[in-house]
Amino acid sequence: MPFCKNCHSRISKFDKDICPICGVKEPLDGADSDTLDITTSIQNETEVKKQSSPRKKKTLLLLFCLVGFSGAPFFYLKDEKKAYWSIAINLALIAAMTLILTFAIPLFAVFSFLIALGVSYLINIIIGLVYFFLPSVKDKEGVYLS
Repeated sequence: MPFCKNCHSRISKFDKDICPICGVKEPLDGADSDTLDITTSIQNETEVKKQSSPRKKKTLLLLFCLVGFSGAPFFYLKDEKKAYWSIAINLALIAAMTLILTFAIPLFAVFSFLIALGVSYLINIIIGLVYFFLPSVKDKEGVYLS
């Protein structure tokens, strides 16, 4: 609240012309009489939350099942660090299994990449099921998945 320039008492913003306590004219002396409304930031925050939809566990499971090797599920959770690690681990796993199967069993040389890709899919599906059945999964912003 603003203060009177003469008696230094608090006055309302509607008493711009005359101070109700000492009677001096124009008690604000050019000071800004507008007060700060602290509820505006709270209202804006709720409007932003209404615009954004919460992430869903079913979508996360679907991403793990279809494109889990690409890191998309972790990008969906907005956790870029885990996403890049997921990409690197999946590529290393696929490359290592392809090489091992190619040299270990010459009959599987043609199908070694497909077998390694299938194993990667299977691992990502298992990870997706773990995330799906965990009771309290949060994204990077701290919002629980529904």
